[in-house]
Amino acid sequence: LERTETERANRLKPDQVNVYDLYLRAVHHYHAFSFDDILAALKILEKALAIDPNYPPALALSGICYARILVMSWDKPREQAHMKAGVFAARRAAELAPEDATVLWMSGLAIGRLSGDLQGGVDFLERAITLNSNSYQAHGAAGLLKAHTDDAAGAIDHLKQAIRLNPIDPRIFNVHANLAAHVISLKTGKIAHYSPPLGDGVASKARPASFSRALISSLSTSNSSRLRSIKLCVRRDFSRMPFGVSK
Repeated sequence: LERTETERANRLKPDQVNVYDLYLRAVHHYHAFSFDDILAALKILEKALAIDPNYPPALALSGICYARILVMSWDKPREQAHMKAGVFAARRAAELAPEDATVLWMSGLAIGRLSGDLQGGVDFLERAITLNSNSYQAHGAAGLLKAHTDDAAGAIDHLKQAIRLNPIDPRIFNVHANLAAHVISLKTGKIAHYSPPLGDGVASKARPASFSRALISSLSTSNSSRLRSIKLCVRRDFSRMPFGVSK
C-alpha cells in the first residue's frame, strides 16, 4: 500500500502536491539507501514542514534520515548538527502523535541511535508494537535497538517476527543481517552488531558491503544449520542492494 501511494505521489504535478504527498516522496528517497537520496528526502521534508511544521510523519522521517547519515558516516564534519536535528525532530514527532504506531517506530529508532537513550527508544518501539502488533518496521527497529541493551534474545524475537510479517520486502536485508549478528552473539558470546548506537557522536565506520562480507565469513565457520540458513538469507538480501554483494 505504501509503495502504491508513493508511486501515486511521485506522479503528481507540483500544484497537486500536499504535505502527505511530500512525505511519501521523501519515503521513496529514504528507501533508496544512498547519501544523495537521503539529502533529497530531507529537502522534500523541509518543504513539507514549511507547509505544516507540526506534521508528525515528516518530523519522524527526518529523524531516521539524520540517523542514517550518522550510521553510514556520510557527513562526518556535521555529525553533531545532524544528531541534534534528528533527536529534536524525533522527540517532537512522538510528542505530537503518541498514538501513531508509524510515527513512534521511526521516532524510537532515531532516538535510540542518535541520543544514546536506548531504553527511551525501545519504549517508543514497544508502544508502537502495542498499537500495531503487525508493524514489521516496529519489530525490526526494536530488534536493532534491543541488542544494544544486552537483550540479544529479545532482539532475535523481534527480528524473526519482522521477517514473518514481511518476508519478501527487498529492504529486509537489514533485519536478516542483524538477526545473524545476534545469533552469533548468543552462540559465541562475542558481540556482532550491524550498526551501533551513536549517542557518543561517533558514527559507525562499518559499511553494509564490508559488514556483509565479515558476517558471512563468520557464519561460514559455524556447523549450525540455523546459522547456515541465515547466511543464505543474508547473502541473498545483500545481492539485491545497490551497495555491493558478498560472494
